Parts: sequence; structure tokens; C-alpha cells
Amino acid sequence: MIKNKISAIIYVFSYLIITDIVNGETLIISNGKLGLEINYGEELTVKYTGRDGIESHTGDFFGISQDSIILDNSSAFNQNFSELNIDIGSVISMKTKVAPSGNLSRRIETYTRIFGLSAGVASAGYVMVASDWNIFGIIVAPMVGMLGAFGGGSVGVIFAILSHYNEFSKPKEYKLQNDNWRIIVNQ
Repeated sequence: MIKNKISAIIYVFSYLIITDIVNGETLIISNGKLGLEINYGEELTVKYTGRDGIESHTGDFFGISQDSIILDNSSAFNQNFSELNIDIGSVISMKTKVAPSGNLSRRIETYTRIFGLSAGVASAGYVMVASDWNIFGIIVAPMVGMLGAFGGGSVGVIFAILSHYNEFSKPKEYKLQNDNWRIIVNQ
């Protein structure tokens, strides 16, 4: 239990060190386990509490200051650049297509393990059953099992990439208060 908490803290700390957050052109939100890095120019929808109640704005992310998120305020009708500063304390949720860091690699690892193990066991088992347990089957089965595991792992990688793309091809919402996501400002 303590090891998991320490590894989560180390992960978030190393994530913050590796990313370029000093210049304010990267917005990082984290829930302690996952980190999300929104870079300059990424499309972002921010839902926040404004003067007229709950408001929402979609625009390109331009930067972050100590107390506000800066988005492009121009529209399809008005192409003139203007920026919108949204107070960080008023943000309720953010919606973006950016995937949490490490999500694809964890998905590839899981799918590769499942598909590779299944295909390896199935192919080795088939060779052993088809050869009626003779010496040929006992010698060839491990080699066929390794080839099956490699093929199954390769198929697993393809499925993981397709699954990842399918999940993050549409904007996903990250709720700050409810789901324990926090905006990380380091200036």
C-alpha cells in the first residue's frame, strides 16, 4: 500500500520534472496516478463558474499564469485574435482529446500480454495434441509456442493502438472537483 503511494508520488514528481512547465505554455492536470499534458495550441473546452453561472468555452490553449488559464477567444465568425483568461479556482472541468501520459504504453503492455499468452498457449497446445505427444510434438511445441506468442503479441499491439485511438479520438472530460484532478501551476 505504501509502496503504491510512494511510486505514485515519484511518478508525478518525475513527470513534472521531465515536462516543460516553467514557461507556462503547458497545462498539466493530475489526479496523483495519471498526468495529462495539454500543450500550446491544443483544443480545450473549459467549463467554469462565471458571472452568469456555469459557462463553457472551447478554444486553443495559449498558456497558464499563476491564477488563470489563457484560451483563444476568437470564433469562426470573428477571426481576430483575442484571449480569454479563466480563473483557475473557478474551473469545474476540462474536455480534451489529449490522452493521459503512459496510457498507450500501459494498454499495449496489457493487450500484448493477453494476446501473446493466449496465442502461445493455443499454438503450442495444438502442436502437442496434433502430434499425439510424440517426440516431434514435444520438441517443436515450444518453438511453435514462441512464434504464436510473438504473433499474438503483435496482434495485441495493433488492437491496443486501435483501442487507444478510438477512446481518445473524441474529447474526454476531466472533472476537477469530483474526480480529484488538479491543475498544477509551477511559476
